[in-house]
Amino acid sequence: MSRHSTLTGSDLHISVLNTNAGTPIGAVTPGNTGEPIYDTTNDNFYISNSTTNTSWQLIFSQLITTQTPSGTTVTMEFDETFNHVLDLGSASGNVTITLDSPIPGMSYVIKIIQSATARTLVWPATVFWPSGTAPTISTGNDEVDIITLFWDGTNYFGNSSLNYS
Repeated sequence: MSRHSTLTGSDLHISVLNTNAGTPIGAVTPGNTGEPIYDTTNDNFYISNSTTNTSWQLIFSQLITTQTPSGTTVTMEFDETFNHVLDLGSASGNVTITLDSPIPGMSYVIKIIQSATARTLVWPATVFWPSGTAPTISTGNDEVDIITLFWDGTNYFGNSSLNYS
C-alpha cells in the first residue's frame, strides 16, 4: 500500500506573487486558511494563517542570505530564509550572533567562512550544543564550517560539521 497520493487539479492551489521581507505583497486572497503562497522574488513558499492575509509563515526557501558583518554583531533573520552564509572576512573582531524570528519545528543552516584573522562566534544562551559546549570554529583563512540549528519553540539545538577546506 502506497503512502503517497497523486495531486490533481483542485487538490492543491498555490498562489503566485511577489513578496518583500517575509510578507507577500499584492492582492492575495487565499480561499482557505493555510493555503501556500509562492514568492517569485525569493523562490520561497509561505503559508497564511487566515483568509485575511495578516500573518505569513515561511515554509520552504531556496534563498541563501550572505551576511558580512563589518563590526562585531550580526542578526540572522530566520523568517526570510532557512539558509545563511556568514562571511567573517570583514568582521572587526569576534562576532556575537543574534537569531531572529525562528519558526517552531524548523531547522536552519549556517555556512561560516573564516577570515584571514581568525574570529570566534558568540552564540545566544538559547542555543544548546552536544555536551554543553559550542563548537570551536576553524581558524584558517577561507576555511568553512557548517552549523545546523533546530528550533523547538523555546531553544535551539545546534550541531556542527567543521573544517571544510
